[in-house]
Amino acid sequence: NAQGLYFKVVDSDDWVKEEAYRKILETLKSLTGGEKVLDMLVSNFVYEKLGQERHKVMRYRHAMPVDRIFGWDEVKHFHKGQYILMHSVIFRTRLLKECGLKLPEHTFYVDNLYVFEPLPYVKNMYYLDVNFYRYYIGREGQSVNEDIMIGRIDQQIKVNKLMIDYMVDNKSQITPVKKMKHYMTSYLDIITTVSSILLIRSGTKENLARKKELWSYLKKKDWLLYRKLRYGLLGQCTNLPGRSGRKPWFRPDKSTAEMTPGRKARESFPYPQKEVDNRTFRVYDTKVVLPTSDSREEATKWSNGLHASLWQFLKFPAAGTGWRRRRWRLTASRGPTPST
Repeated sequence: NAQGLYFKVVDSDDWVKEEAYRKILETLKSLTGGEKVLDMLVSNFVYEKLGQERHKVMRYRHAMPVDRIFGWDEVKHFHKGQYILMHSVIFRTRLLKECGLKLPEHTFYVDNLYVFEPLPYVKNMYYLDVNFYRYYIGREGQSVNEDIMIGRIDQQIKVNKLMIDYMVDNKSQITPVKKMKHYMTSYLDIITTVSSILLIRSGTKENLARKKELWSYLKKKDWLLYRKLRYGLLGQCTNLPGRSGRKPWFRPDKSTAEMTPGRKARESFPYPQKEVDNRTFRVYDTKVVLPTSDSREEATKWSNGLHASLWQFLKFPAAGTGWRRRRWRLTASRGPTPST
């Protein structure tokens, strides 16, 4: 029922900065009636975390030209964990109607669909480098609280699958625009990672089976998309071997007494071998140890820390050098190494 030229969503917990709001209105007014029709305006948003004096600002100046209209061909690389949220976008109202956007009712986390499905229809963008939206986090009972999200995991998976469906069903429209395809694939990667981490951290067999089913759903829908996400950085972190990833440490080969690596493992990888109790084992990689109780505890503790770090990073991503520091923290720890 919106009648205005442009449409902005503000959550009931959040607010906008008046000075930045006036600047956005002036910008939209100056662009209206120009040679190019503006489809999407992007601005910064600020994480207003309860109890913290310093607030993180999500900026896009390294990924988008500032203060001018541009297209997908001028969009640069987005860091992992940095993405355009509902808080940072203003869409042209008619574009939302033209793309046929219809969000599922009585469902949380549909803001991911709101900033995902209109993108193939966006031709002209404008980035205004002002801290406009104030995203309030940290309130007890908030929908992005980890325990709340685990309790509503069905709705998270529902949204995740709808995004997969949209990506696959609109492949012909998405694929020709390479930078848009890359961004949408990365965004889907992040959402699938969030779903996987929540299912792992819930600690129940039922949710671990749901995690497996989610990845199977993606594989059945589009094998190439599955391969890109499954064997990327985030996909590997959420599908670790061993107890941490809820898979056996070793996969036995029934035809021999040797324990062999997984079917899709690269043949050229130099797998070290170990002999224990007259049986030969082949190690997956340098992070894996023989399955003693001590090593399992160490590996599980390490992977739980990794999943927790990933979860915190995806909830509150840092921009610029903050991301590089966080990335180093995630990769510098090599985890348990083979015993000698």
